[in-house]
Amino acid sequence: MNHFYVRVHFLWWKKIMSSFKPSKSTAKPAAGQAGKAPAAQAKGGGSVVRIDLPAAEIKKSAYELSQMKKSYDDWVWLWTEADLKLKNALVSPLGPGATSVQVDKKKIVQKPNEEDVRKVVKENHAKRMKVQDIHWFIAERNYILAKAKTV
Repeated sequence: MNHFYVRVHFLWWKKIMSSFKPSKSTAKPAAGQAGKAPAAQAKGGGSVVRIDLPAAEIKKSAYELSQMKKSYDDWVWLWTEADLKLKNALVSPLGPGATSVQVDKKKIVQKPNEEDVRKVVKENHAKRMKVQDIHWFIAERNYILAKAKTV
């Protein structure tokens, strides 16, 4: 992937994401955590951790995903599954240009309900996202999930 692809992808993703309304779970930090620094939350035995999002690592992972032979339906399913795992765990919004997110590790869902995944897959299909964007979304969410386990 070259620099042009990344720049165009970022601008397109920013445009798409700006049209979505943040969910209630990502709109603002939970009560009692608004004034605390992320490091203080993690040290105090809390389950909220700050995860940096290095674009280079996510880009590499997205490229590796793009080399796999899967159908569009499979990619949408994987994106939806990863999204539902993090849906309630995100304390700070995951949007275009985000360099870090705050995640409540206790709220990560290990295996989303298949019926819920099917419902959201239909919604995601209706968005008609490009496959390269879906690769980015999956890579980003998988990176957050992996880091949340190790922090």
